[in-house]
Amino acid sequence: MVIGDVVWCILSNGSIGHGRITSIHPYNREGPAITIYDDISGGYRVGLVETIVEKRPTKAHASKLVEILTERRREVER
Repeated sequence: MVIGDVVWCILSNGSIGHGRITSIHPYNREGPAITIYDDISGGYRVGLVETIVEKRPTKAHASKLVEILTERRREVER
């Protein structure tokens, strides 16, 4: 994963994003993250590295990744 790669990921708001990586944030509070220019919503969005997938996520896959994000947020809040 490098700047310029095109990826699918689950964004911080729980939606699916697709776009080119514009920056990498290795020390993000919730875990390493990336910023992409999201082709779907037309703006810059942030997602955790652990939610990056090779192909467009299915609904089931997206739901599982949202569960991971939710648990990660709970851990950070503790």
